[in-house]
Amino acid sequence: MTSLETIIQIIITDDHQMFIDGLKLVLSKEEKIKVIGEASNGQQLLFLLRQRKPDILLLDINMPKMDGFEVMQNIQKSFSDIKVIVITTYTDYQLILKLKKLGIRGFVVKTASSEELLESIQTVSDGKEYFHTDILNIMKQKQEESNHYDNFIQKYKLTPREIDILKLVVQGY
Repeated sequence: MTSLETIIQIIITDDHQMFIDGLKLVLSKEEKIKVIGEASNGQQLLFLLRQRKPDILLLDINMPKMDGFEVMQNIQKSFSDIKVIVITTYTDYQLILKLKKLGIRGFVVKTASSEELLESIQTVSDGKEYFHTDILNIMKQKQEESNHYDNFIQKYKLTPREIDILKLVVQGY
């Protein structure tokens, strides 16, 4: 990891303690990163955020009591200066878009390496966005599909009703 002038303070939120412990172990080896808290669900996290302000929040999506989406809505309202990196196993395009709209700064899949996690933290800490390669590929593919779709509609000047019918035909109706 590149040298930093200040220590990056992090809170980890995940409903699997073994995963939190693994992240803490990885991050403890970095002298410019300090884990200042952990939470196993969204409610715990929001309580913790009233006491401590991290620079970066590592956030799981699927958690009990309050999931990552609800957490992000609260962060957007009350803690908008916190940079959030989602760490999850989910790679659904609609999920990614929804989280981007809610203000996440990074997206890392749980199969990523420790080096990639550290790179994501550094990149987001520097004020940029970081998205795992698989996520970038999914986003690029969906954008290309959208462009083809838009080009098709423009080329054939389809009405909204014709588009609805075409969608139903594609679905097998």
